[in-house]
Formats: sequence, structure tokens, C-alpha cells
Amino acid sequence: MVQERIIVGAKAAENSINANIIAKTLDYLTAYACKQTLIINFGRTSLEYRRFIF
Repeated sequence: MVQERIIVGAKAAENSINANIIAKTLDYLTAYACKQTLIINFGRTSLEYRRFIF
């Protein structure tokens, strides 16, 4: 969690960001009562990210 505003999930997965990773991150949003999350995957050839705002 960054400044109690956003949850950042950093991954190094060879596969792309999938539904399981998204579901886990959305669970963190609920648990910590945050409104934003950023999932970053460094494991692929190019940087992959997803941002969710609620």
C-alpha cells in the first residue's frame, strides 16, 4: 500500500496478468478499503500493467 491510497502489486510472471491475479488484488482493495490498485508485471518482454479505480 502506498500512502494509504493505492495498492501496488508487483509481479515477475512470464504469463500475462490473469483473472486470478486480478481477483486477488481486488480482494486486497476490499480488505484495506482502498479505491485504487495498480498491478505491474515485470516478467514479460515488455512491461505490462493494469490499473483499477473504484
